[in-house]
Amino acid sequence: MLEYISSAAIVILVLAFVCGIGALVLKLMFKARKLRQERCEALQTHGFAECPEQIDYLEKMLLFLSGMEAADRPLYTVSMPMKREHGGESIYHFWMKRNSNSDSGDAWEESFLFPFKRRTDQPVMLMMNDQKVPPRIMKFIGKLMEKVMGGRMGLLDLPRELQGGNIMAAFGPPDTSLYDLMDSATISEVLRGADTGIAAFRAHQDWAAASVDPKKADPDLNQLWSHVQRLAALR
Repeated sequence: MLEYISSAAIVILVLAFVCGIGALVLKLMFKARKLRQERCEALQTHGFAECPEQIDYLEKMLLFLSGMEAADRPLYTVSMPMKREHGGESIYHFWMKRNSNSDSGDAWEESFLFPFKRRTDQPVMLMMNDQKVPPRIMKFIGKLMEKVMGGRMGLLDLPRELQGGNIMAAFGPPDTSLYDLMDSATISEVLRGADTGIAAFRAHQDWAAASVDPKKADPDLNQLWSHVQRLAALR
């Protein structure tokens, strides 16, 4: 009898623990969604308006920017897209989350998509950090990202003057250098985004996307928007 009671008590404790964890996860999810909604409301003061009909377009653009337009399914899921006209062209703000075959717990990344002029049409991607990252760690992270992108873009050797700075890794077509894909002045302007919380930059042909580090707590919207406007104005 005592063994039965003890077993039942253990089961009840386990169930209570699981339910408590579940309730905490739901609370965090609702809190995160509320923060995203508040961000969208703040964007309205900058002239952005909701555009849910653009979700499919934005998911295809993220594949395109990653050099994976031939993929049979979206690389990212897009949520809460917003749009505004700027200088006669469209700029988008949205949240994106990597699709995965498993529940990886990836967070939503705040992102902007905007027109971006370069001297080449080839794809390029930069991973950034506002803290200096040791070269060995940069190379390890870069190889992981190379695998995620299916080898369609390779890890580029960083020019010596960029090593140990805000750039963690750069990706582009095989047998190219970073300076083939962007000039030094453009790279410097892009890397300033690390101080605003931007962790990833992708560009292909006349478009680019900048995504905020999901671990960055409430980055300043005015700074982010100013940075995106500067990048969109580059010629």
